Amino acid sequence: MPANDIETTLKTIRKTAEHWLRCQALASIALHIKDSKSAEKVISESFEAAAQLSEPNRAVKVSSWPLRALVLRAPLRVNAAVNKLLDDISREPDALRRADALFMLWESVYANKQGRGAIFSSLLRSSESMHGWRRARMFRNMAIVSAIDDMPLALTLIEKIEDQSQRKRAERALLVKGQLGPHEFFPHYKKPQMNLPSF
Repeated sequence: MPANDIETTLKTIRKTAEHWLRCQALASIALHIKDSKSAEKVISESFEAAAQLSEPNRAVKVSSWPLRALVLRAPLRVNAAVNKLLDDISREPDALRRADALFMLWESVYANKQGRGAIFSSLLRSSESMHGWRRARMFRNMAIVSAIDDMPLALTLIEKIEDQSQRKRAERALLVKGQLGPHEFFPHYKKPQMNLPSF
């Protein structure tokens, strides 16, 4: 993207009143800025936009976008950002909301093993305190991500699913290779639609 287009886009983004959208857009445009220091400055703006959200789970969840941008553009800053976000999400009293935000953080930083490990321990604790189908869904999703490079961990996570039918569904999900691993965050958060084999 030409420098003039980047500056014009940044001016438009900075006028966006919605903090969530401004955070995502700033993180996305930072990836197109050639100068590393300028890119880091825009990523910092993205984190600041996220911090304007009053609910801890929403603020931390959308911070997954600038965190992913840090992994790609400024990996030496990842650990400090992860530590701050873990502190922020510790103030979320609801285990479901806490785990939901932590899961997205974990995906965003998955390529950074140290950051991934720091988030995983908190995510695991929050997920283990959940119940019912939401607990099963979280462990299934964690297993699908882990299976890309750590199948033993993926199978261990599936064992934490108490309901037999949900556990079998999770096991089948691991056979869909195109679904393994974390979501991409740019240009948007998406993975192909899951098609589970029927047997």
